[in-house]
Amino acid sequence: MRKVILIAGVACLMAAIGASSAVASPSTWQRFEAKVIGKAGTAKKPGSVGSYLHPFHIIKQDASCATAANSAACRTNTFGPASVAGGALEEPPFATMQAYIYFPKEMKLATAGFPTCELATAVADPKTCPKGSVIGGGVAAGYARNATAGVGQYTLRPNLTVDVVILSPTQLGLRTYNPLTGKGLITGDIGKATGAAAKKYGTKITFSIPKGLINPSGILMSQLSSFDSTIKAVKNKKGKPLQALTGCPKNKKLTFGYNGIYNVMLDRDTQPTFTAGDLTLSINHTGPIVTSTVPCKK
Repeated sequence: MRKVILIAGVACLMAAIGASSAVASPSTWQRFEAKVIGKAGTAKKPGSVGSYLHPFHIIKQDASCATAANSAACRTNTFGPASVAGGALEEPPFATMQAYIYFPKEMKLATAGFPTCELATAVADPKTCPKGSVIGGGVAAGYARNATAGVGQYTLRPNLTVDVVILSPTQLGLRTYNPLTGKGLITGDIGKATGAAAKKYGTKITFSIPKGLINPSGILMSQLSSFDSTIKAVKNKKGKPLQALTGCPKNKKLTFGYNGIYNVMLDRDTQPTFTAGDLTLSINHTGPIVTSTVPCKK
């Protein structure tokens, strides 16, 4: 019976999206900000820079919920009596399943020659990884929502710590931790931007979200609302930068990009699908690339 209700709910949602703008898609409230820490060099002598990357969803809620996030009133009336309704919690529950970050062509990400950490070690405790393989960190936040939850309704709002680890010359790991949800690892495969994105961007990192950050248990969904990380400006033993900025465009601005693919209400019956561990869910929406333009300094 629960599955029948869930499928019917998804069908109604999809019909509403097609018929009215009142129900928006998961990417409607998606935003992205980036920063470059350091100065550009040249093609022969690139500058070693750091980066700050922050995809997030706009969440409009009553001011009191900032300090009482898990109170009964906040969990059932996120917007508050004096607030303007809107934001990602106004949408039916959804989860990010895969996310993509695009770097400008002038910025090269090269993990070759840096120490690496085995995946199991990174999950267990990044502090035990080889020196130099943990390259940054940050924080994340989200909402645990019942797959059939109404507007503004959520079960819990957890916060997570994030460690950025080099797993291999072509893969990063974002290790997450929360005392309640435990440990998790988002893998990020480093490659080149392809298709239309290749006209504007160079490197593309494909982050695959694990089951625990999509569907922690039962009919709960993990709706990530903010995820930030700062990657330090470091060099390998040969003096080559992890993040190399080879120069600035004529307009002295660098453009980063972000987009994701989403599942809505744990739908399993719509094609295509995405698999995380033993979990297979429908891809209900692919968001457009959201950009962040930052100054390029020399």
